[in-house]
Amino acid sequence: MNKKIKSTVLIGLLSIASISAYTYSQNGLDSNLHINLDTRLERISSEESLFSMTAETIASFVIKQKEARRKMRDAFYGLSRTFTRDSVLNEYKRVLKDIPNNGNYATRDVHRKTHGCFKANFLVDQNLRENINNEIDKSIIERHADSTENRNPLPERIEQGSDLGVFQPGKQYKALVRLSNGNPRNRHDKFPDARGFAVKLLPENIDLENGNALDLNKNTVLDILSINFPTFFVNSAIKYKTINKLFLNSALDNRGVLSSMALEGASVFLPRWLRGAGMTKLEQTLALKVNGSIIQNPLFENYFSMVPSRLGIKKSARAVKYTWEPIACDGSKLSQSELQRGKPEWSNNHNYAYPVQGPFLRAKVPASKYENPYYLREKAKSTLVAGKFCYQLYFQMYRDQKSTNIEDSKDIWISSEEERKDWLKNVASEVGDSNYTNSIKNKKLAPRIKAAILTLDQVESDHETANSKFCEDLSFNPWHGNTQLHKPLGQISRMKQKVYNLVRRTRHQLNGIDSKSLENQRTSY
Repeated sequence: MNKKIKSTVLIGLLSIASISAYTYSQNGLDSNLHINLDTRLERISSEESLFSMTAETIASFVIKQKEARRKMRDAFYGLSRTFTRDSVLNEYKRVLKDIPNNGNYATRDVHRKTHGCFKANFLVDQNLRENINNEIDKSIIERHADSTENRNPLPERIEQGSDLGVFQPGKQYKALVRLSNGNPRNRHDKFPDARGFAVKLLPENIDLENGNALDLNKNTVLDILSINFPTFFVNSAIKYKTINKLFLNSALDNRGVLSSMALEGASVFLPRWLRGAGMTKLEQTLALKVNGSIIQNPLFENYFSMVPSRLGIKKSARAVKYTWEPIACDGSKLSQSELQRGKPEWSNNHNYAYPVQGPFLRAKVPASKYENPYYLREKAKSTLVAGKFCYQLYFQMYRDQKSTNIEDSKDIWISSEEERKDWLKNVASEVGDSNYTNSIKNKKLAPRIKAAILTLDQVESDHETANSKFCEDLSFNPWHGNTQLHKPLGQISRMKQKVYNLVRRTRHQLNGIDSKSLENQRTSY
């Protein structure tokens, strides 16, 4: 009880790794066999044992974290009988009050802190098929012109409407949106972190008012998970496992601040010679930036799926990355004054987690941000109390394995010359590798295509934004729904499938949720 529970000052590496969930796939909930590989777009590798070890590491953390919180709760009740103003007591109280059942609940392994779960409507663009085919036609012409048509699969046009899967032009869905911080701890919002935006598409006729979380999970049409940074930071199962083990141990609620900082730092700067698990300079740079944002309002961020998903049946040479951009609800761009109010210049910086320059940059963030540990909840809620809020969903289409790599989740798909310039300045220059810089310079563009509009409903002033049991029991997982036509692609996606399954079962067992009847559920469209 003499250890103070303090917020750590470095980063949350696992923030974009997973949101605990249960999974639907075409071969059953817990299937991750090599037969699921799409060999036209994905590479077969010896990965199954590493996937299992990674999943077991994360599931073990979920169990330890719940036990740590039980001990914290017991300690809190003991302290509260004696003290009224004690820093340990106050910190225990802050952590426990934001967990269902007074802290006796197994929460997500990452994306622990919720800024709110909000109802929404989703409308697919009427011109989506035409827009996709126009972009694919351009890519095919370019590849023939530069004689690369035989190096890897050419992207394929949408010849059958069914290949669009859930994204049928004009189709409407209801949706639930969860905003989150990526770190496993319930930290103050002022700390650098990845910020999550998870969207659950649901049938248009479903009852969102009275439905429980498990029924909504069961009826998922598709989940789209995204972060406010466009790439992941590693693409190696062994690195992922080692980072998980170090970082999650640092995040246990009963850790002292020094041990937490040491383990977090080790997860980023682990020596490369240590069983091949250390990060390269590129991976370190991406990790720091993924988890290096301090923001004004989570609704005003751009969010990215980071990894691609197939669009169409197996063996279709067609893949997309998803991007969400806040827009005015009439479909126009947000005004400069609206952007400045919701996303001021300082919130565009992703360098706040750097160990040297980070503290100096954080000192420039307006001090008012430090007053309320939950200010992001308040900002999101006040924005939606004032009215609806909208996003444009964009697709980026696979072009070739050089400019739009499928397997390498660290790969940036460049959408415009402006984005290329920004990436060269803010990422490639820090990496300092001429080969990497040249690869960015030589990439062909993968422009963003308008795919759908997401409209978040206006809320009442008493709308619950805390980490409620309903919000905690919602499962967001890219393997939910129709994976026959929207299969997540790449090694990291295949590994997450394994992780999600085991963590979902672990959480449900610890929380007394019987989801066994959902094991073989599958939705077809």
